[in-house]
Amino acid sequence: MATPSLVAHTLVSKYQDHLPLYRQEKIWQRLGVEMPRNTICSWIMNAAEVCMPMREALINTLLASDYIQADETTLQVMGEDNRKNTSTVSCGFIKVPSLINQSFF
Repeated sequence: MATPSLVAHTLVSKYQDHLPLYRQEKIWQRLGVEMPRNTICSWIMNAAEVCMPMREALINTLLASDYIQADETTLQVMGEDNRKNTSTVSCGFIKVPSLINQSFF
């Protein structure tokens, strides 16, 4: 059973630091801890389930807003295997001015 702080660390490593689970698994192995990737995956799935009420609250607030801004700017992809430097990727951002400094719970 993982502690909340370990799950949070795993999520930040994966989604903020872009550290794939196979690399996290290898880091644990170097530290002498056997941490199978399927175990780490189950932590992420459980965390997603726990966060569903927050997701629903955000979506409901977003859809109830009178004004939504979106930016789907494309960015050039460089230095990735199997992609030309001319490839692009879209990054989407949504801004709802009425949600700034608002709590959902």
